Amino acid sequence: MSRQAALRSRCCLNVPYGDSPDLALDVFQPAPQGDRVPVLLFLHGGGFVSGSKENVGLLAPAVTHLPAVLVTPSYRLAPTVTRLDQVADCVAALLWTFQHIDRFGGDPQRIFVGGHSAGGSLAIYLALGRANGCRLEIPGGLVKGCFPVSAPLEREWVGPKPAGRLPPFFLTWGEQDIPPVLQGNPLFAQWLESCGTDVGTSILDGLNHFEVALAQGRPGNLWLKGIAQRIWPRSEVQL
Repeated sequence: MSRQAALRSRCCLNVPYGDSPDLALDVFQPAPQGDRVPVLLFLHGGGFVSGSKENVGLLAPAVTHLPAVLVTPSYRLAPTVTRLDQVADCVAALLWTFQHIDRFGGDPQRIFVGGHSAGGSLAIYLALGRANGCRLEIPGGLVKGCFPVSAPLEREWVGPKPAGRLPPFFLTWGEQDIPPVLQGNPLFAQWLESCGTDVGTSILDGLNHFEVALAQGRPGNLWLKGIAQRIWPRSEVQL
């Protein structure tokens, strides 16, 4: 899907962001803008054991049209590595984005994160700045918002209130999604609200776990409208 998107988008594919050959990302750019634009780092799903950045390239035409820069990393997969290893890969991709995205017309001060399914869970770790009780080495305030899609969330996500303020969240899932998504996301939204976090939710009528992912690439979809309103002032959004 990334290669198909490359035919319709300005892009740079297979950019290394770490020592392993598995650690590469694609960058999709909007048409040249007068100023730097927001950045969305979006992580693929696959149950932590499969998938790659190629799976989320379908988002590129819609996201770059906003306009925004889309960054889609691959990360190492279980069972070869642990969950914390995968989180570390995502942290490395985020830091690479912060350090280099200005070369692609992106604003390093306006980086947002998201992901589908397992990728959504990984994006939440980045936004919370912690994983399995471990603090992540991410500069405070780097993540400006988190947009997970159909992220499977267990009760472990609902923990003590964070010491600092969290970025805004926009949670999306399908009406016919899998149980960990249907049960966990409303609880997580309630916890975020109890922390004083700006949180929005969107339930996509009639869609299952995989249909939600496909719907993201369609122009004007509800997820795209939701994130557009959060990364751009309303008057500047293009859908």
